Order: sequence, then structure tokens, then C-alpha cells
Amino acid sequence: MKKILVISSWFPTDNDPVNGSFVYEQSAALQKAGHRVSVLMPNLSGSARQTLSAGGLKPGQRTRVYKKIPVHEIVQPVYFPMLKQYYTERLYKKCFHFLKTYINENGRPDILHSHAAFMGGVIASRLSADLNIPLVHTEHTSGLIFNPGQYTTADRKAFAHLAEHAASFLFVSRFAREKIMQMTAARWQATAVLPNMVNNSFFVPLPTPKGPFTVLCIGRYMPVKNHALLLTAWQSFSARHPEARLLLAGKNLDSTDVLTLLQERGVSSSVSCMPALDRAAVYEQIVGAHVLVSSSETETFGLSLAEALACGRPVVATNSGGPADIISPGDGFLVPRNDAGAFDEALEKIYQGQYDPPDVLSERCRARFGEALIVQALEAIYAGL
Repeated sequence: MKKILVISSWFPTDNDPVNGSFVYEQSAALQKAGHRVSVLMPNLSGSARQTLSAGGLKPGQRTRVYKKIPVHEIVQPVYFPMLKQYYTERLYKKCFHFLKTYINENGRPDILHSHAAFMGGVIASRLSADLNIPLVHTEHTSGLIFNPGQYTTADRKAFAHLAEHAASFLFVSRFAREKIMQMTAARWQATAVLPNMVNNSFFVPLPTPKGPFTVLCIGRYMPVKNHALLLTAWQSFSARHPEARLLLAGKNLDSTDVLTLLQERGVSSSVSCMPALDRAAVYEQIVGAHVLVSSSETETFGLSLAEALACGRPVVATNSGGPADIISPGDGFLVPRNDAGAFDEALEKIYQGQYDPPDVLSERCRARFGEALIVQALEAIYAGL
């Protein structure tokens, strides 16, 4: 049994069960395996206006329990963006004080396991160095790939410290490891690829549903998800199959031009848009669909694709990075980015039944992304520190 302190700025709440759900599910799996798990959430965000507003984050420390896991959130608002480094230092000092108190009350953690460099990883690397506690870090969807220009020189130095200090630096895909290591001048101790795990609740493969052919896409409404490509392919596919339906689910619909694109492509009547789904709703929508798709320009992993396979549903995705580690022959199709014709052709092949049976898809997925496999891999990493 290991005492593990997970450090992540992403973690679910009762009001937002989707945020950081993959961090929770890994933490819960470790807890179920007999390890003692707590979570530290360092939160550096906001502005003076947001802080003073009714809904803004207030500075301080809050402790709660989320589904049997203790969560300690430490908030440091950024009142003035030009002083971000100053507020980062204040956040670190609060986290350091918290961890000293935590050790006095609960004993010393055997492992710090951080998720996402900003802010969990950069805070964890300093805590690890100052208190001499081994650090494992997992990098997920990284802004270093999607928007590297947002980071300051100080941010990049902090990331380099994390890369050099983590005893084991884990990436969720080969694509993520290659891209981030190329753009970061650091002396890495040890790196490995360990994918996100698929929760056991998804491994209940059901027969292909009856009714109209239904295509599901789960992901934030944002440019990198490239809904325009999907809707262009859908324009052709739905012209051949007018009974087919496309379901889109995700956050921030109002912030994109998806609704305008629906009108321009003339497909509004066959497409439905939904808000972000909680974990139970994700499963329900997947098993009610015939195929799950991703049209992204870039994906560091693509968890919904793996979850669909666990449910026994085939997938179609652009070759956007992470999906290449997920889709095997018989699982569906990996198509070139920005090629609507190839995407349409892949949908047609799924419509014609060119994929393996649901139980085969599910078992193959379990062998690569199942909870037991990922926990075993983490335990081996922890044991080697």
C-alpha cells in the first residue's frame, strides 16, 4: 500500500463532474487497489473582476470529499495578469504550507503524482524537490502542443524543472511524448507512454442498436475539434442516407460557429447538439449510437474513442495524434486530417458493417486500456522509485 498525494488543477465537483474525470477515475482505481489517495488542487486563475464577482473564485483553502477521495483545493486568484509570477509564488507557498501541515496530521506521502503541467505539475515539482518526495507526472492535453505561445519564459523554465525533476514523466500517447520532448529543452530523467484508462463501467458491450444509423461526436465545441470537417463529410453521407442522425455533445456551443455551419451545410434537420455529458450519459449515448467519431486537427489521446470501443462500438477518427495509439485493425478507421471525402468514405464502411463484433472490440480495448492494466503499470512505476 502506497500513500499517494495526487496534485492536479483538474478534478470533478458535484456541479461539474466532467472536469478532470480521468484524474478522478485513475485516483479511484488506485484507491480501490488498496492505496491511500488524497488530492491537492492548486488553482491559479481568474482576474480582479472575476474574483470580486458573485461567481468568482475566492482565495483560500477548501476541503471536501468527492466520492470517498479527500480533496484539498487551494485558490490563488490572479488579480493583475502582469504579476502572474508573483501570484504563482504565493500559490506555491500556500501549497507548501498545506503539505507540511498534511504531513504532520496524516504522515508523509510515499508518492506525489501530478497531472498536467500547469499548475499541478509545476507546483508538484517544487514540493517534491523541497520536501524530498518522489514525483510521478502525467501530461494529458497539453497547451504546449495546442497553444505554445501562451507560455512565458518563466513558465517554460518551470516546465523544464518539472521535466528534469520528475522521477517518471508519463505521456498519454506516443504523439504527445514526441511533440512535447521536441519543443522542450530539458534533461529528462525517465519518460514513458501510459495511456488514459477506461473505467470498468464502460466494458459492457451491447449489440448494435436498432433504429436509424446514429453517429456520435463527443468533445468541446472549439476550432481544434474541426467540426467543420465532420459536417462537410456529414453533408455527403446524409444525402445518401437521409434517415441517419448525427449527435454532437460538448461544452461551449455558443462560442463557435457550429450552428452557422449546420445552416450552411443544410444538415440542421439531421443533427442534434447537446451540452457536455456526465459519465453516465456518455455511456448511454455511446451504446445508443452505431459509431463514435473524432474530426480533430490535434488530439493528444482521445478518451471517448477508447470508451466507445469498450462499449463495443466502432470508431472513425482523423489521424490527429493520439487516435493512432487507440485504433487497431477492425476497430474502425483512421483517416487523413482535413480530408472530408475520406471521412465520408469511412462512415460508409461502418454503415456497411466493416468492423469487428462488439465483444471483440470491447475485449481488445480492455487488454490495452483496462483499469487493472493501468493500475498494475502505475504500481510498477511507484515500486521502482
